[in-house]
Amino acid sequence: PAVPFALTAVALLLPGTRAALATIVNGVPPHWLVGIQTLRIAAISTLAKTLSGAFPLHVELAIGLTDLVFGLSAVWVFWLARADRLHPHALVVWHMVGAAIILIPGNRALQTGLPGPMQVFDTHPTAEIMLDWPVVLAPTLVVPTFLLFNTLGAVAAWQAHSDFNGAPK
Repeated sequence: PAVPFALTAVALLLPGTRAALATIVNGVPPHWLVGIQTLRIAAISTLAKTLSGAFPLHVELAIGLTDLVFGLSAVWVFWLARADRLHPHALVVWHMVGAAIILIPGNRALQTGLPGPMQVFDTHPTAEIMLDWPVVLAPTLVVPTFLLFNTLGAVAAWQAHSDFNGAPK
């Protein structure tokens, strides 16, 4: 899951990339960075798989349900942000919560269902399903991309309300 973050960090070492990213962060309306998060509603597919016995319950409880709820909240937050009825600090918090609900329980949930010293959940299905194609794209590409958008959204909202040094405008 760290690969997209590592690639972004390396790209940010290049001055042109930093300037382009700043242009994006400052030029994209806040509601767009919220709107992309509505795609997290697709986490309903893991709920369906869990209910049918094809996805590990502990992973669903740790990250699937919260991801789904966050995606649903994005619909409401999108309309508030689009109508400019949401304080930028609230957007910062919302985006950071969106990242935290994955980052905090995510790795532990996966590791406790994989063979190794941390394995706690070993009944079928285990978290090994997360390593099968195409499911592996979720923890390695799709979810980190959403987290990067959460980070961009938080930075954009913070910059919309403060000057470069963090003081309110």
